[in-house]
Amino acid sequence: MIPFHKPYRLDQARHAIEQVLTLGKTEGDGPMTACCQNDISTCLTSKNAAKSNPAEVLMMTSGTHALEAALYAINLDAGDEVILPSFAYPSAANAVILAGGTVVYAEVEPSHLTIDPARIKYHITPHTKAILVVHYGGVSCDMPAIMAIAQTHHLIVIEDCAQSFLSSDHGLFTGTIGHFGCFSFHGTKDIVAGEGGALVINHPDYVKFARQFRQKGTNRDEFAIGQVNFYEWISCGSSYAPSEIAMALLHSQLELSDEIVTSKRALFTRYLAFFRNESGGLSERYQSHLVSTSTSPKYGKANGHLFYLLFHAADQATAFIRYLSDQGIDARTHFVPLHESQFGRQFIRPENDFHVEAGLGQRLVRLPLFAALTFAEQDYILTVADRFLLGEI
Repeated sequence: MIPFHKPYRLDQARHAIEQVLTLGKTEGDGPMTACCQNDISTCLTSKNAAKSNPAEVLMMTSGTHALEAALYAINLDAGDEVILPSFAYPSAANAVILAGGTVVYAEVEPSHLTIDPARIKYHITPHTKAILVVHYGGVSCDMPAIMAIAQTHHLIVIEDCAQSFLSSDHGLFTGTIGHFGCFSFHGTKDIVAGEGGALVINHPDYVKFARQFRQKGTNRDEFAIGQVNFYEWISCGSSYAPSEIAMALLHSQLELSDEIVTSKRALFTRYLAFFRNESGGLSERYQSHLVSTSTSPKYGKANGHLFYLLFHAADQATAFIRYLSDQGIDARTHFVPLHESQFGRQFIRPENDFHVEAGLGQRLVRLPLFAALTFAEQDYILTVADRFLLGEI
């Protein structure tokens, strides 16, 4: 069976993990955590744009916790609204609710399934405080347009970069453009820690609170560097420092990050070339089954996180997945849009128009795409997919 996903060269972490075990400090905020914070800061520093340098990188126990810390840091009051796409993982909406805010859906554009800047204006009210964008599939949202809207309306921008580590937009890395960047290093992502994440803070005003929040609402970080003689309870907070063992794994993965992303981009490009015609549109051969596929952004560089096929009908997608499975290939759908979910329906407003999102959770199929996937294995996947899409089964 060709798996849907497989983490890359996990064996490379053995030495770093042994270092942690030898030192005997397995709890958070040890040497490996410091290494990862430095690694990420270095990775996300654009050589041609000093302004993109992160003000602070805080390692987190998950990308979900990074989102939660960012939402708490902006101090939402009752009634404050946060605009986010319905086509997102529940972590984004949950973070808004847990921090005391109100979820407001905006629609996605059809090319990359990222939030549509042209639709955001329909959802801004006097209560809007922030925009939470999701760089779906490793493709950056149209950040210049979004940041212009945010500046005009004095809004905070939080980037959900769970799928977009080392993706860029107009020369800037995702996660360094808005006020916050929230990364995931979950075992299903490109760079993995098993469980882990990072909060990138790009505005110094939020650094102090975020550090306190991460340390159970205390000033423990200030105590650790000698700024205070003891630490105490300062604010609300939680325990978001990941273990040193997870950070040892992540450190070894970050050392391989360029290799991982280079490989995934090459595989993404091969998928794209197969399903697209010379003018860049969907090949006429597949239009009876497919609405579209993943595409490359025109204004940035994606990291090749995933490649999807979007079918006209859910039953076509289901049959396709079943056929690939019978041929030894693991292909999968993705998350159901929040507005179609049981809990998420309550946040729909009259201004919403979800014609792009309709049925995405049932009609979108992701093909295997991981750094260790060989071209021979990918060719087999394409041969099997082609056979189904042309009705030759």
